[in-house]
Amino acid sequence: MKALSNSRLGPRRAALPLACLAFLCAALVAAARRSDQPPPDSVGIIEGESIRVTGPMSVAVVQGQAKTVLRSGSDVRVKSGTARIDLIEGGQISVCGPAHLSFLKSGGSLTIALDTGMIHLQVERDLPVNIYTPQIQAQTVAVGDAPRDVLVGFDASGAMCVRTNRGALRNGPSAQNRTCIPQLPSRPPPGKSPSTRSSCPR
Repeated sequence: MKALSNSRLGPRRAALPLACLAFLCAALVAAARRSDQPPPDSVGIIEGESIRVTGPMSVAVVQGQAKTVLRSGSDVRVKSGTARIDLIEGGQISVCGPAHLSFLKSGGSLTIALDTGMIHLQVERDLPVNIYTPQIQAQTVAVGDAPRDVLVGFDASGAMCVRTNRGALRNGPSAQNRTCIPQLPSRPPPGKSPSTRSSCPR
């Protein structure tokens, strides 16, 4: 009787480690799938030759290479040249340096605070994008199902330029889809009036 009882328990004891191993494998697979999903506040992958990123960020491996992923609260300085940001939702932002900008993502919308430099924004209609500068507070607007293509920033003369190639800007300056606003210095030199020259890049 005792030998019979042990023979019955043997298969059960053998099955227990197999069940634990299967559970562990399933947990590892689920964790791997979760790691493939970017955090909800992820903005996009940035690339550039002379950039500095501070604040929240993460790292993603793309085709065997480590890439910097901007997140809500990231502060970006493009010291020279250009940088490109491939947005998580699709589309991209090209940054012309020298430039300083920061990002905030909340409630499914993206806010870009641009201090200096110029950005060329190309996004699909599903991502709401707000652009803040010292002169304007604008929201990109899609026309129908078409993507949005907007140029916002400061040219070499210090003038602020806004150009909508596709789509529109709400609550922002617009005149025939192209408007320049001179960026006036806060404290002009003594005896000189602020410059009002402005020009937009073509």
